[in-house]
Order: sequence, then C-alpha cells, then structure tokens
Amino acid sequence: MKKIALAITSALLVFGMLSFTGKEKPTPSFEGIITYSVTNLAATDQQKAMMAGVTVVMYYKGDMIKKVQKSPYGEFAMITNVKKREDFICLQEFTGHKYLQILTDSGRAGLKRNLDKAIKENRKIVYLDSTKNILGYACSKALVKLVFNKDTSISTVYYADKLPNMEDGTGVEYLPLKGLPLQYEQKMSPMLDLQYTAISVVRQSLSDSTFIPSKDYIPATHEEIMLKIREFRTGTKPDDDMKN
Repeated sequence: MKKIALAITSALLVFGMLSFTGKEKPTPSFEGIITYSVTNLAATDQQKAMMAGVTVVMYYKGDMIKKVQKSPYGEFAMITNVKKREDFICLQEFTGHKYLQILTDSGRAGLKRNLDKAIKENRKIVYLDSTKNILGYACSKALVKLVFNKDTSISTVYYADKLPNMEDGTGVEYLPLKGLPLQYEQKMSPMLDLQYTAISVVRQSLSDSTFIPSKDYIPATHEEIMLKIREFRTGTKPDDDMKN
C-alpha cells in the first residue's frame, strides 16, 4: 500500500511541476486561498481510501502563487512569481523532515523545456453549453486536451468566469480558458485519473511571508530528496546527514 501511495504522490508532484508556466499576464485581481479535494476516478475502493485527505491548496497575492499539495504522506509546495517564471522554489516535507529543493541551472533548463513543450501541445479546447454550480459560482463546461508524456486524454473542466484565470496551479492546459477551473481532471494512466474539485474559495489578504520558506527547511538536491523517499519506502528512517 505504501508503494501505491508513493506512486500517487509522485504523480501529483509531476503535475505540480508542470503547473507553473505560461506567458506573462496582467496581475491577478484575486487575492486569497482556494482549496481542492483530489479523487482518483479510476481507483478501487481501497485506493480511494488511500487518497482520503489529499488536497491541493492555492495561495494568490499579486504576482505571487504558492501551490501546496497535502497528503497523509507529506507535503509538496511550489512558490513562483508569474513575472519571473524561472524563479521556482520547491519545498517537500515528509517523515518529519523539511527539504528546500536546490534547482541547478541544467535542472531549470530541463524544466523550462518540458513546460514549453506542454504549453505548445496543450491548446485544444472545446466549449460546451452545460453548466454547474460550484461553491456558489456558475461554472461553464469545457473539454481540454491533455498530453502527459506521450499519452493524450480529454479532461472535463468546469471553470468560473467570475474568477480570473491567473496562470494558476491547475495546469498549463487550462491557460486559454476564460475563467478559473473549479473542477478539472488530469488522467495520467488508466489507473490514475485524478479529479480536482474546489471545496473552498476564500478572498482574504495574505502576508508576504506566505511566499517565503521558513528557515527550518534543509537545502537538498532532487537526487538527495529522492534517496530519502526511497529510504522511507523501504522502511529506513531518514537521518540528518544533510545538515552536516
């Protein structure tokens, strides 16, 4: 069960990395927090139970966006400025340890190539007449082409045109939409079809510190963090050698 949970978590992290990209847009007019529940539509009852408690929380203030993916197995966060798309801050927390991922120049270049490719491939949208109400917002339905690795799928999206689409963390596939997606899908494999549904939209002022990592995060490379995840998967307790 732990391996399945980690596979789901890893898939969430991949789409988290793909979420922050796009061409520069005007400063968003929405400031506040949007929380999404996450459900695996293709999962068995046992696998769905393992997804219980998984949420994605989006923080917006001016040009700043913070996406936090929370699960019983840990947290992953990305912080970025929409006007400085290469300034990514990646944070991971699991088994009581907090890591600030160090992005090398080659790593940034590779991420940018993947993001640019995703933008180019994900531009086909079919708008439909159907609507539904989500948290008091009238949401219009659309079908969006998704490309994950070499696989193509169609995502059903409900977006609220009363909320600005702020190059948000929902994903590059939804950038052309006229409003913010409050429900959307990301099908990564026949067994992993994730549906995100907004469960809370809160307009509130956020402090600048929301987008600044606390000092208790340990700087680590992607490889070092993956090693710690493997240690956790095999039952080995992570040590504090990266502090030295």
